[in-house]
Amino acid sequence: MPIAAEQVFGWVVPARGPEVGTGRKLVLKRGSTFAVLNGRGNVTPAGAAELGLFFKDTRFLSFYELKLPGDTPSELCSHVSTQYVSQIDLSIYDGFTIDDVDTELRAQNFMHLQRRQVITDAFVDHLQLINYLPHPVRLHIELWFSADFADLFEVRGFERDKRGQFYAPQVGTNQVRLAYKGLDEFYYRSNLIFSPNPNLIDGRHVRWDIALKPGERIDLEIVVLPTQGYSLEHREISLPSGMAFAEREREIDSSCQLWSQQCTQFTTSDEFFNTALEQGCADLKALILEEGERHIIAAGVPWYVAPFGRDSLITAFQALLVRPELARDSLQFLAYYQGKTVDDFKEEAPGKIMHELRYGELARMGAIRHTPYYGTVDAPAIYHFARRILALDGG
Repeated sequence: MPIAAEQVFGWVVPARGPEVGTGRKLVLKRGSTFAVLNGRGNVTPAGAAELGLFFKDTRFLSFYELKLPGDTPSELCSHVSTQYVSQIDLSIYDGFTIDDVDTELRAQNFMHLQRRQVITDAFVDHLQLINYLPHPVRLHIELWFSADFADLFEVRGFERDKRGQFYAPQVGTNQVRLAYKGLDEFYYRSNLIFSPNPNLIDGRHVRWDIALKPGERIDLEIVVLPTQGYSLEHREISLPSGMAFAEREREIDSSCQLWSQQCTQFTTSDEFFNTALEQGCADLKALILEEGERHIIAAGVPWYVAPFGRDSLITAFQALLVRPELARDSLQFLAYYQGKTVDDFKEEAPGKIMHELRYGELARMGAIRHTPYYGTVDAPAIYHFARRILALDGG
């Protein structure tokens, strides 16, 4: 059912929220999907300008917060591995119930929550809660969420006076679908699937009521699947069998190991250099974008997860020693979009090499010029120089 945006969020969209400052952020990326989260794995405050889950230039999560019992839990550590799997370890020290134990006898920091996140075909958030107390405990965990479906250019500050149509959330026993129809006639959907089934679920949050015996653990999992297209399907989403977090982690680890093995191998006596090189190779893999059979390197996360003529070529040629095929693939990608006509709006001309290509609502409806945009003086020169270096012109 179509509804006003204010009924979905309680605020007017686009919800370009406050900058979150210079605090540490966790970045996950694969293909055209990436997430920028704060150090606890959340997207807070709601609509924060540089945070969210994005897919093809659209933000599919603009608010995502795990709420734990009691006061703010202690953050033990957090990091992102070279395989782009994040891990956040938290200690809960208040807000849960211990049966038949006086509050003053309560031990501190004995409830451990490990939160791990990854992007494969979807964004997956895995929570593991362990009771290290010698007593049974009862508590509840909540997850709050929303999606403003803002175009990435809106998140960066582009102002528009009209938006498409939001729909009332569809709520099932273990999933919620958030939907929006853009002015480009595309339907954008954030499909959230929860395991095990929550004790409470609505269009804005879920809650699990948890009871743990001494030494017992429980695993919770949230999958967020962003989709878009010309139809709005109402059926429930069925995830592929065997694709729980552990299976997804093994799949991405295997993929990263294969990538590393196929890179040129370097050996030095400087461990710091070796680590930096390993991370650089992992970053190259994470930056690759796929468009059918065509591949190119994105310019960077978060604002430039897109094909860029100049940036993609320079990066590919800096990586010649490690993965020479990246330069070939980038040249072939740019050749496919080589200018064919005269278009003043996009600054296109026959033979010209593009500057930037975008896939979001604003691009499809013609509000921005990036379909692609050809306003560059350096990309054509770098492109033709690169072709000669690789002898693709027979020179």
